[in-house]
Amino acid sequence: IGLLHLIGVLRDMKNPPRFLFLENVLNFEVSRCHDLLLQVLRDRGYRVEEYLVSPCDPWIGIPNDRLRYYLIAKLSGTGDDVSGHIIRSFSEIYGESSEQVGQISEYLDPEAAQDASLAVPDRYILDYKEYRHDVVHPSSRRSTTFTKAYGSNYIIGTGSFLQTSRLDLTEYAKDDPDVLMTLGLKFFSPSEVARLHAFPEVQLRA
Repeated sequence: IGLLHLIGVLRDMKNPPRFLFLENVLNFEVSRCHDLLLQVLRDRGYRVEEYLVSPCDPWIGIPNDRLRYYLIAKLSGTGDDVSGHIIRSFSEIYGESSEQVGQISEYLDPEAAQDASLAVPDRYILDYKEYRHDVVHPSSRRSTTFTKAYGSNYIIGTGSFLQTSRLDLTEYAKDDPDVLMTLGLKFFSPSEVARLHAFPEVQLRA
């Protein structure tokens, strides 16, 4: 409802803004609201670029798989540049990157591995024996999206657990509680999650 209201405001305002930027979740690009927005942008004379990108794109290089929709619009006087093409990788623009996505280890606090308050409770493993947990190794180059429920009593699909023990073991069944209980699983700390969301280090220390 909020975005529909803003679309209506954009349609009717006398002096529309020169630039617009929008972030939204995956599948917004196939919604009716998306179609209405593009039509208004076309009518108001905006040049539009659309993206579906994740921090795991090699041109960004952050090991957190958080696919999002982005729209950038610039007032140009004609709506002919609303193409409907969505860029799905920065390689479409810049070519293949020579860089690799960073390892999880680059985003960790050394002291957090020993923080008992971050340990994943046994019940999270033993009570969800049929659930395939997302467990990442310090050498991993991806982690799943962290949600606001991460670290709470609800764990399904809220974010990755970090393996801190038996680091020689990288291949195992992620739904085997007997193995998972030996891996020293922990939650990522708030500062580690912030790094995986690209917050500047100076803000993490403030």
